[in-house]
Amino acid sequence: MQVKNIKLSEIAPSPLNPRKTFDEEAIKELAQSIDQNGLIQAITLRKKKGENGEKYEIVCGECRYRAHIYLGRETIEAVIKDLDDKQAFVVMAIENLQRTNIDPLEEAAALKHLYSKGEVPVKEIAKLLGKSTSFVVNRIQLNNITKEFVALLRDGTLNLIHLQEIAKLTHEQQTTLWEQCFQPANIEQWTFKTLKMEQLKEWIDVNVMGAL
Repeated sequence: MQVKNIKLSEIAPSPLNPRKTFDEEAIKELAQSIDQNGLIQAITLRKKKGENGEKYEIVCGECRYRAHIYLGRETIEAVIKDLDDKQAFVVMAIENLQRTNIDPLEEAAALKHLYSKGEVPVKEIAKLLGKSTSFVVNRIQLNNITKEFVALLRDGTLNLIHLQEIAKLTHEQQTTLWEQCFQPANIEQWTFKTLKMEQLKEWIDVNVMGAL
């Protein structure tokens, strides 16, 4: 595949990219590496006219693109591929899902989009990622989690394994569980540092299933 030097002004990020957050410090570190060692791998683009007159859209390599902007570069090495929306999205999702530091909720959103919008079967997703089908199913189900429990994951009160169990409940059931067991006053009374799964399941049985 031929590598070309493309003007940054002709490139736009893709709204299809399932990755929505970028660590600015990581971008700066990447920029420093590129400045010292050069770009190791060209980014991947597809032809698509942007709103501001751009000629290309990023398929893979938005971090490298952002690093070049940080460095004040005018061009970047790129490979141009002929991809439709579905093909581009699948490539983007797979690249992002192969990151070692991917946020689990971002990963869950990407897998859901890959499954529902990319129309890629669970077995095929699992094979592409080198994961089990149960891993993929659990991650997709994680999209069902409510914002209250996401906040508890972010502040370290709960772990990912807790959210995977809670995500099996309906939103109404999750609200009941949160109101009965996870109010700040409840958490302050905990006599343990880490919530055990046995305790969580007991709370679900008593406060959610027992109320049905």
